[in-house]
Amino acid sequence: MPEPTPSPVLVVGTGPVGLTAALALHVQGVPVRIVGRDAGCSTLSKALVVWSRTIEDLAGVIDPQRLLAAGVEMHGMSMHHGGRDLASLKFADLPACSRFPAGILIPQFETEKLLVDQLRECGIEVEWETELVSFTQDDAAVEARLRHPDGSETTCTTPWLVAADGAHSTVRHQLEVPFTGHALSTSFWIADVRLDVEPPEGEGATYFHEHGVCMVLPIGSTDHLRIIATAPVEEDGDPTLEQIQDVLDRSLPMKITASDPRWLAHFAIRERVVESLRHGRILLAGDAAHTHSPAGGHGMNTGMQDVFNLAWKIALHQRGVGGEALLDSYSDERHQVARKVITDSGRLTKLMSIDSPALSFLRNSGLRIAGRFGKVLDQMSRNLQMMDLDYRESGLPRVSSIPRNHGSIDPGTRLPLLDATSAEGRSTTLDAEHSSDRFTLFVIESERTPSFEKAVRAMQAAIDGLDPSLEGRVELIAVRVAGGASLDGVTLLHDVDGGVARAAGFRGHGAMLVRPDRIATLFCGALDGGELHRWFHGL
Repeated sequence: MPEPTPSPVLVVGTGPVGLTAALALHVQGVPVRIVGRDAGCSTLSKALVVWSRTIEDLAGVIDPQRLLAAGVEMHGMSMHHGGRDLASLKFADLPACSRFPAGILIPQFETEKLLVDQLRECGIEVEWETELVSFTQDDAAVEARLRHPDGSETTCTTPWLVAADGAHSTVRHQLEVPFTGHALSTSFWIADVRLDVEPPEGEGATYFHEHGVCMVLPIGSTDHLRIIATAPVEEDGDPTLEQIQDVLDRSLPMKITASDPRWLAHFAIRERVVESLRHGRILLAGDAAHTHSPAGGHGMNTGMQDVFNLAWKIALHQRGVGGEALLDSYSDERHQVARKVITDSGRLTKLMSIDSPALSFLRNSGLRIAGRFGKVLDQMSRNLQMMDLDYRESGLPRVSSIPRNHGSIDPGTRLPLLDATSAEGRSTTLDAEHSSDRFTLFVIESERTPSFEKAVRAMQAAIDGLDPSLEGRVELIAVRVAGGASLDGVTLLHDVDGGVARAAGFRGHGAMLVRPDRIATLFCGALDGGELHRWFHGL
């Protein structure tokens, strides 16, 4: 008899994090149900940027070209004080760190619509106006009580409840989980308005002034722009169009007139994070687990990255692979990332909000100097794109069992952009060949070491000998030096310029295991199949 289909995982929250969670779980083969109290997608622009680190994740669940078609590629950001240019960050002038654009400017309502459409194409309908009333859990399941649009209530049993229901999370409140942190003294005004100028496409501008900062950002492909400005200390309500115009007059060196406001809001900043993102069979994600300053535009992106970390772990656990440590690693890894994002965005907010003439002079001078050095701009770009967030000090096992060259990829870090060609001569990258619904074991040839085919066959045998629950979840890809012969039954890439071998740092043939969320996690000799088995046994 066929095994019974498991009950769907219940996702609570229909914002971008909840919608992404549902898609990520579906791609992993996990049945999913998504509910939320909203009547439909947001009508407000809210989060504006999907950074490249998130686009890499999303590429496993939706065609990124659909995002780009609904928004515009972000090209850079300039910084000014009065009439003086301080620095200019142009992504095209810096080394590429992803096969995707540095960022896509797209209003949140467009992002949500695309995700809802993708869910529908996958046969999953969002259950709008369906509110989580209460829940209980035991060691085996969660029982959730739901209120439907007609007021009726039902209960459902789910193996896991993913709470992506925002900063005022019902789930978090009912768990009585402390949401520790503090509010910053700085707050912001946000305005989506039409301006009587045409800014460069895909570019934002930051204007520092004696009272803080005013930022101007495109809202995707719409004809409005986003104004983010330091709110006066005495103001705690939504601004008027007149107040936004006054900010523009005081901040910008040219006369610009604002009109046709679509959204005017006051935004207080609260830096908070739960101590654990896992509570039994309930897992918190996005703003339900952490909130911080919007500086850098990392809030929605961090939440989306949360659920890509989580989805494959739920999938493995439901297959019988891994114990409690596998699910606990979600909290360990993402709590560390949330702490770093909170710290970095808080520092950026304080830097932007300086109102002391002496400190303002130091900041502006520092930016002018930094803008002359490509390495500094490159690091600024990487920070914005969230490329260096990693799990080197937390979470699942991170193994490098053989000596490797200095400067090679660290276990627990993102698989970087590494060029290759397919056996047919098609240009590609290692991450493009990695599938987000499985692990990839890249077996990498050293031109100094003979018998590469023997190494490949040994690692394939190691994969074949893994627990049957992992069948089809680990794929082998051989990476040969340029011109290497093909191998029967093996997916082959060519390391055209040796960049893959240099990045992996092996001194002979080696193997690199990449998690479904594109984290390189194991480096071992290519004849050491036992190390692969030990890694999976350690989950």
